[in-house]
Amino acid sequence: MASSIKLTGMPDEITHEILKALDPLDLAALSQTCRSLHQVISGNELLFKSIYLNHMDEPVDPFIPAGWQWMEQLKKFVQFRRALEDLGDSLTPSDSKVSQLGAVSSFTSELMSTAKSGTESLNIGMLSKYFASRRNQEAFLCRSSLFRRAVKTSQESGLELDPPSTPIHVHPPTSPSEAQLSAKLHCLHGVYIASPSRTHYKDVYPYAVSVVYDLRNYTDGNFWGPYHDDGQATVDWEKMEAVMIILGHNLRMFVERTRNSFRHVWRDPWFGASPDSFRPISVTCLEQPAPPMEALDPYNISGTWMRVVCFLDFHDLFAYNFAVTDLADDEPRPPLNTTEAIRLIVMEIKVTKIRPSENDSGYPIVSFTGVSRSMHTSFDPNANSSIRGTVRMTPEGEVRWTTFSIYSGDHDIHGPAGPTAFWKVSNEISEHKFDRGHGDWDDDSDEDDGDYLEDDEEDEVVVLEETEEVMED
Repeated sequence: MASSIKLTGMPDEITHEILKALDPLDLAALSQTCRSLHQVISGNELLFKSIYLNHMDEPVDPFIPAGWQWMEQLKKFVQFRRALEDLGDSLTPSDSKVSQLGAVSSFTSELMSTAKSGTESLNIGMLSKYFASRRNQEAFLCRSSLFRRAVKTSQESGLELDPPSTPIHVHPPTSPSEAQLSAKLHCLHGVYIASPSRTHYKDVYPYAVSVVYDLRNYTDGNFWGPYHDDGQATVDWEKMEAVMIILGHNLRMFVERTRNSFRHVWRDPWFGASPDSFRPISVTCLEQPAPPMEALDPYNISGTWMRVVCFLDFHDLFAYNFAVTDLADDEPRPPLNTTEAIRLIVMEIKVTKIRPSENDSGYPIVSFTGVSRSMHTSFDPNANSSIRGTVRMTPEGEVRWTTFSIYSGDHDIHGPAGPTAFWKVSNEISEHKFDRGHGDWDDDSDEDDGDYLEDDEEDEVVVLEETEEVMED
């Protein structure tokens, strides 16, 4: 007859080795079975750490969130998993699932801040697994006002409801703050979702166009960019989501038109939105030694970057904004299903100055200068330019880029305008391109970075800098 072994009668070291193999969902239940196990488990940070590291990446300095405790993180993980694990056969998100948006958003942000770079990341693998679910996409990534506007009516879905224009009940209404959380999650996801459900949603792209090309959305208060109108450069994640959708849509169309001769950039969800995630590709350039100034640059600016720009023709942009003038201030412009132009640009830039921040972010303001050349129409004098600008951290901890393009041709200040994004491809630069006719590393001007009001101003925000860097891996 086999003898039984009591778990509570073992030495603590052996008990620890057994318990650390448990699924986190079972640990809390086990701690309630008896007083002895409760004492072994309760407050055992080493045990909590061991179980945590079985499922997630170990955080490293300086990216460990303040007040980090293994037990608290494991509790958050349990709540996160319960919210994202799909139970039952229904494809419609339950009210209990969507009510966890705040907790899921918070823990996802922590997972991204502590994720290892590359495909070996447990955090990235877990997020990719859970958010491949259509129910989770709909419940957490697609709850901004863009998707609310894209919900089909009963008539559009072929359902018999009275009246036929009744919107389909997809999930509970989203508050403005929840819409911001969902849009941020979608941006961190990095791969735009055109529609989480063709049965319930129309393509969200025309609604994103109505946000990005609505000139009412750009003021002095939001620095003419995707910020809230508070003068603090607080990111408006719904605007950022609209920018991401437009750029992703046009890049996808470009890849199809070129028959995949250009590899799709943003194709892997969650990759690149974590610290130190940039992985350079090999290019035939002159490798530059890192001088002391660049060694102090926390943004890793110097090197070769790719840039994508999408835009409407100026006449179309003007007609869209001024043909209809009776809209209320808070009424969005109608969706616009259009064809935009797309340009791919190579930028080679170098740090020129580092100075202290004007806020309490702890990160400096870094100035740079360099050259920008089109991959499409390099013969056009307005397609190539010198470029200068700054990178800084906003008070809420997002990376903000501001750039000026200086053209040698007769640049039309009324030319087309549209969204843009950068992603880094190499830490190297090509020395022969930086002659006096194409660029100048010696720009030591002390421009007023807080007040860019020149006619050729372009204020661009890359709050997900690492996301854009890693996409050309």
